[in-house]
Amino acid sequence: METGADSNNNDTLDDAEVTGTSYICNQMRVLEGDYTVNSQEDLDGMVYTEITGDVTIKAPDIENVDNFSSLVSIGGDLYIKSIDALTDIDGLKGVSSVGGDLDIISNQTLAGITALKSLTLDGNYTVRDNTILPACQARSIADNLVNNPEYTWTITISGNDDTDTCP
Repeated sequence: METGADSNNNDTLDDAEVTGTSYICNQMRVLEGDYTVNSQEDLDGMVYTEITGDVTIKAPDIENVDNFSSLVSIGGDLYIKSIDALTDIDGLKGVSSVGGDLDIISNQTLAGITALKSLTLDGNYTVRDNTILPACQARSIADNLVNNPEYTWTITISGNDDTDTCP
């Protein structure tokens, strides 16, 4: 990023007007261990790009997981459980790999999980008892999961909304 004064007011810094240059890099922020969200405050503190352990999201009152937008990799399991106000998990769309299981269980207002459509998963896949989540969406994610061929995994999809249709 170049800094300086636009002395000729043309809304562009010409070479002669540049007095400094700064370089901005996306620094990897790695958390060694597990990360658990029990409250909105725990979610507000999320600044990591990688978490080497499990991620557990179980704060019943959170409405979104947007603060996870910088997260790319989870080394362990990802649990999303018993959240009463969560409608989607769009904040997790940057997560490209989960090194363990993915469990999305008993989230009564969860209606969308398409943010996980490009996920690589090295564990089991469970989506159950999310009463308004279209089951076809859970099956579509399962069909697109990239899985480690050396791992025998199970897919469990049950108790979701079987009456809805997916585009």
